[in-house]
Amino acid sequence: CGFCASCTKSKDQSIKQDNTLKSDLIESYLEIAKDKNTPIGQRKENLEKAYVIYTTLVDNSLKVEKIHEISKEYLKLKDLDIYKKLNEKSLKLSSVLVDSLNIARSFYNIGVYYRTKSELESAIKNFYSSDKVYASLNNVKYDPKDYLFDHGIVLLELAQILRKAKDYTESESKTIDAIKKFELAKNYEFLPLSFNNLGIVSKHLERYDKAIEYYLKASEVAKGTEKEILQTLVSYNNIGTVYKSQQKYDKAKEYFYKGLLFKEFLSNDPQRLARLIDNLAYVNFLSKDMKEIHDL
Repeated sequence: CGFCASCTKSKDQSIKQDNTLKSDLIESYLEIAKDKNTPIGQRKENLEKAYVIYTTLVDNSLKVEKIHEISKEYLKLKDLDIYKKLNEKSLKLSSVLVDSLNIARSFYNIGVYYRTKSELESAIKNFYSSDKVYASLNNVKYDPKDYLFDHGIVLLELAQILRKAKDYTESESKTIDAIKKFELAKNYEFLPLSFNNLGIVSKHLERYDKAIEYYLKASEVAKGTEKEILQTLVSYNNIGTVYKSQQKYDKAKEYFYKGLLFKEFLSNDPQRLARLIDNLAYVNFLSKDMKEIHDL
């Protein structure tokens, strides 16, 4: 009857309003938790308050998104066990809801937990699971703009772990796939890291000219960003090591010296400065250029 339909509609609106109010309350607690000037104990208290409100939300995609937000703050506070538990909850709820996008995100987050704990096999397993779900998403149901960048990050995470595991061919393949996703998403934040990974892989495969090409590309795509100087330094150091591997010591020195020209930046990064000086000294030693060793 019309009266029953009206009651149902009113009830649905009430639930929706209730969820909106609770969501806003969670956000207010998260704002305090994100404030680095707030004591850690207080930040965690607010995360606990946010979680209590989260448990009262209706089971839907919004609830999953909120637990992802809460878990992210626990990760920043290095509370890894709670971060993992929350993402296991989100994976379970996403599976019940058949919410593929949040299933992919949950697998990724769990992969980050294992990567942070240096449990690389488990990290790879979860990243591959995330990649598989992202790759299967229906573009009618899900807007690619909502996940292309996130999918690219998963692929890059995989590529870096595979490189460390010395699976260079698969690492190269995943990195190229990641670059395609970033370009389609028109979000280029991780392109320098992607090209840098391709450079490292190419060096290990002894494709030295290609390695240099990728390192220069990494520096090029970082231009105009806040990472420009850092990436330029990374590229110069890496190009120097490529030339060292080829026993082209004069070219290696050229790039180490280029890196050392960024004196102001390096004054705030003593580890990077020490690395450049050590690499230059080692190349001078290999080339039997003892004069330059004494000058350093």
